[in-house]
Amino acid sequence: HLSRMSAFLNELNVRNLKETTYRQLDSSIKEQGSELPRALLAYYFSVLHGVFSNPTATLFPIIIDSPRDKDQDLANWKKILNFIRENRPKNSQVILALVDNKGIDMGGSTVVLRQQDALLTKEGYAKVAEEMMPLLEAGLSGS
Repeated sequence: HLSRMSAFLNELNVRNLKETTYRQLDSSIKEQGSELPRALLAYYFSVLHGVFSNPTATLFPIIIDSPRDKDQDLANWKKILNFIRENRPKNSQVILALVDNKGIDMGGSTVVLRQQDALLTKEGYAKVAEEMMPLLEAGLSGS
């Protein structure tokens, strides 16, 4: 965890975070300003690498909503995007919500949302509900 975290912090241009702050797995990252989101990203990804390397772990999608927090400058924003693309755990699924990818190809599929405050269209709801209801019912019944 420590060596990966240190490498991730360096890659994300986080210079002021002391190792004592992240030495333990259940650390509380105490950073200020625009370095905080990058420090948290490094921490979360170091933990995720540990989880995804465990052969008995239940794997899950990694969802990152708007990682450009605290007014990242363009250079650090590109570092964040490249970091996510290059350091996502092997065999992981990443769902990344972005306003602008600055031309960096993140791989995978892109879904462009055109309706404000809505992920599904009214037309698509029935199809998704039809697929999801049996799964929800099975989960609720315990089967």
